Amino acid sequence: MSNFKVIFYKDNLDKEDGPIEKFLNKSQTNLRIKILRQLQYLQEFGINKSVPSLKKLTSTPFWELRVRGKQEVRIICCVKSTIIFIIHIFYKKSQKTPSREIKTIFRRFKALQFDK
Repeated sequence: MSNFKVIFYKDNLDKEDGPIEKFLNKSQTNLRIKILRQLQYLQEFGINKSVPSLKKLTSTPFWELRVRGKQEVRIICCVKSTIIFIIHIFYKKSQKTPSREIKTIFRRFKALQFDK
């Protein structure tokens, strides 16, 4: 039995699938399986430094889940109690995370209203 709940980010404009679901639906089957397996680990074990593909992003409330393969994927999440919010998912194409992706992460985090 899992102790954590994983929730995908969805904004008010999303009538059906949010951006995380859209990314997963567009992904190739083998990549989607890898991603879902990693998310299942999060659900089972939570945010835990012992998970090798999980890394705390310095000076932020975010954690980065790395999905390795032909296409490098990064999943950005944050946690509140036993709920893990998947805020953003994107293809990592270079060493440095593009500022556009960082802006998206912070905008979505703010929309979750964690402070309230």
